[in-house]
Amino acid sequence: MDENKEKQAQPEEEGKPSYTPASFEKRVAAWVGVVYMVMLVLAIVILVATSGKGLANTFPLLLPPAAVGAAIIGIYREIKGKNKEGRYFTWALVFLCAVACVVGVIGGGPPLLANFGIATPLIPNP
Repeated sequence: MDENKEKQAQPEEEGKPSYTPASFEKRVAAWVGVVYMVMLVLAIVILVATSGKGLANTFPLLLPPAAVGAAIIGIYREIKGKNKEGRYFTWALVFLCAVACVVGVIGGGPPLLANFGIATPLIPNP
């Protein structure tokens, strides 16, 4: 009877699937999601703190996190040999992601600073 209880107390190892960690691509996508959630929380906090004024014209700042994530995944896939499209496709992807980052920061950075009263060469203080 004691042997029967011991067998019931121990989980069966054979029937259980083994733990498989998430792939690198999924982890990068999860971190991009975390960055977006932090940005969203900060935007909502600023919206509430400024009594509804919010952050005008800062939407281009949503572009760099996704662009960085896509570039990291493209480079990783090239290094690991998982890229079926070829090296030129990877470098084109990285170039487009770099352009997207620059456009996002240039398009959203000055309005973000202007919302806090910091003058920039692109948007002078009124």
